Amino acid sequence: MAVAIPVKDEELGRLGYRIFFEAGKKVIRTREGVKVDIYSRDVSGMPVPKILETAVTKQVGNERIQVMCLEVLLIAKMRASRPQNISDAQHLCQIKGRSIRWEVVESMATPVEVSNPKTTVLALSS
Repeated sequence: MAVAIPVKDEELGRLGYRIFFEAGKKVIRTREGVKVDIYSRDVSGMPVPKILETAVTKQVGNERIQVMCLEVLLIAKMRASRPQNISDAQHLCQIKGRSIRWEVVESMATPVEVSNPKTTVLALSS
């Protein structure tokens, strides 16, 4: 979750989020147990205002929420470069590769980050 200003734990609790400590790290989960990451500055070098500008609306139950777009998620996963992030990015590319908006990727990533993945993704998402 990207927010324009930081949100206090008390406010998150009031909104129904649960806060835990797992393996020494603070973890925030929805009522349904889905882990939520909250960013108020940047995500892998991408400014929150740009993330909010490119966010997409999804229907979740009776509510419509704004979520990080596929392109920002892929860039963040690639920049993190941890094995799970790379695996996640590969899986996303296999199932969603044809719907990636490359103009969004190009507006937020470096030329090197765009060239190889674009060719690979298009090949994987047949």
